[in-house]
Amino acid sequence: MSEKSGAIGKTILLWTLKILYLTYPLVVLLTVVILFPRWASAGQIRRLVLSPEKPGVINLAFGNATAVSFQSKPEKLVPGSPQKVEINFLGKDITISPLMSNPGNLLIYTSGTRYVLLFKVVPEAKHDDVVEIVGAPRAGAKAMKLDQDAYHVETVRVLVKPRNKRQPVKIFSIQGIVFDDRLAGDEISDFFSGERRLRCEKCALSKTGLDRIVICPRPLPNPIKCQSDEFREIELSRGPS
Repeated sequence: MSEKSGAIGKTILLWTLKILYLTYPLVVLLTVVILFPRWASAGQIRRLVLSPEKPGVINLAFGNATAVSFQSKPEKLVPGSPQKVEINFLGKDITISPLMSNPGNLLIYTSGTRYVLLFKVVPEAKHDDVVEIVGAPRAGAKAMKLDQDAYHVETVRVLVKPRNKRQPVKIFSIQGIVFDDRLAGDEISDFFSGERRLRCEKCALSKTGLDRIVICPRPLPNPIKCQSDEFREIELSRGPS
């Protein structure tokens, strides 16, 4: 009787192993299908190095709250468009949720320094989950008025014509931080990083480390027209093409 029971037990074990072997790929596939949308919709966690003179861009998405963490507790917040964003305090952190597609900017005053955040609404998969703000404190922060020191994130249309007319004309878009008298931002710096001899109408290219800023008289020209050793025409324009 014991031998018969042992044989039955071995048979059950073998069938169990066969079933697990055959269904394992299906289990893995179902796991990927269930979890992939969560992975795909996950936002970003990044560090942002700022100074009072250098604003930073925060990527927001509808239906999501972005946490912004500071080295010291914010003492005062001045939103440029209070009705377009929802902001909450959490110790040294604040959470930000967009209410409209153009949420504007935010001035943050901490002990001894000031930061400026520019908000940009992006698809959910590209939004920031958590942003850590890093910067050296500076005593005696200067008060800033939104109507006098206005800047915002805007799409800049770039048209470049090579000096070699056999090469194609290129047209593409980059994101820029638009001030009253200058054009800045990481993508502007990347675009002009290789330009050693840039000549612009009524404007100049400022170089500080890896940062590149196009400085012009007020109001900022539109378009901004430049030339370089490589390109016979570089045109930066904003607004409808």
